[in-house]
Parts: sequence; C-alpha cells; structure tokens
Amino acid sequence: MAEARTYSLGTATMTGLGEAVEAFLRTQDGLEVEGSPGSSGYLVQARQRGGSWRKYVGLGMALQVRILPGEPGMVSVDVGQGKWIDKLGVGTVGALVAWPLLVTAGVGAVLQVKLVNDVYAHIESFLSVNAGRWA
Repeated sequence: MAEARTYSLGTATMTGLGEAVEAFLRTQDGLEVEGSPGSSGYLVQARQRGGSWRKYVGLGMALQVRILPGEPGMVSVDVGQGKWIDKLGVGTVGALVAWPLLVTAGVGAVLQVKLVNDVYAHIESFLSVNAGRWA
C-alpha cells in the first residue's frame, strides 16, 4: 500500500521534483529508473536491474513514485512498494525448505522499506533547499 504525503513546492516545480527523484534513484545500486511527466502529474518507476536470481531469493525491489498536483503550490507524493508478494512467498518457502531464503527475504523487505524512507528523505531535502515545507 502506498503512503501519501503532502508537500509545499516552494520555488520548485513538480517536474523538477520528479527529475530530482529520478536522479536520486539512479544513484542507488542496481536500479533501472524511468520517469515521465504527464498532464496529471509525474510518475517515476524503479526496479531491480539484471539477474532474476534476486527475485527468487527475495532481494528484488520495485518502487513507484507518483507526484500529483494538489492545492495551489502543493503536491501529493506517494511511494508504492512492489515485490512484497515475492518476499512473502520466498519467506514461506525459506521457512519450510531452505532457511537461508527466509533470511534473504527478510533482508529484501528491510532494504525495500529503507529505500522508501530514503526517497521521502530526499524529497524533503530537495524541497527544503527550494523553501518547500512538509504539510
């Protein structure tokens, strides 16, 4: 489930914020990032690049950041997390068959939550430089 937060843009623009989120996610190791502005907002998607082995051991990640216009000068940002079903499935198999998969599924879940928190922290930092405030 996505957690939504509302921010004041200050002197920033919605497109500028979206591009800042894209740039931040590109600095994260192993993520493939796509962003696109649209009439209804800005969408950034990131997913784990490369081998599918990460998916099968519970380390694959996916993230979607939606930046939507709100009241004048405000935006709503929600960060949706993906691949939780994979982690749950890998954790279940890990508990029953191969306990190391339980560990990697747990590590994957922790890394996913950390990435979401890092995205929000980056947004807040970007907007504070542009005199935005968290509403």
